[in-house]
Amino acid sequence: MAFVSVLKLNRNVSQPKVTVYSTGNCLLPKVVCSDGNSIDVEIDLVGQQLRLRVAEGLSKPFKDAGAFTIPKAAYREIVAPGEKKAVIALEKHADGWWYGSYRKQVKS
Repeated sequence: MAFVSVLKLNRNVSQPKVTVYSTGNCLLPKVVCSDGNSIDVEIDLVGQQLRLRVAEGLSKPFKDAGAFTIPKAAYREIVAPGEKKAVIALEKHADGWWYGSYRKQVKS
């Protein structure tokens, strides 16, 4: 068995993600939330997409660095029943918004 220093392990951070918990708490990585101290979040219920924009002085200030909450109806739409969280990959578009798709799965 070969041991490797944990300091030399490289995490795969190739694509930013937002984590939505079944409590309504959400977390963003630094690469996304570094653009400001507040966030706007919108959801497309039909297309099952989420989009968010980070800047100064938007509608919802961050609680901590990259932490914010969303309403119950929103997180119930995103997080599958019985699951504790949903992780959504994000992609920044030319309009300045970050977009991600979620697929609500029914836990079997």
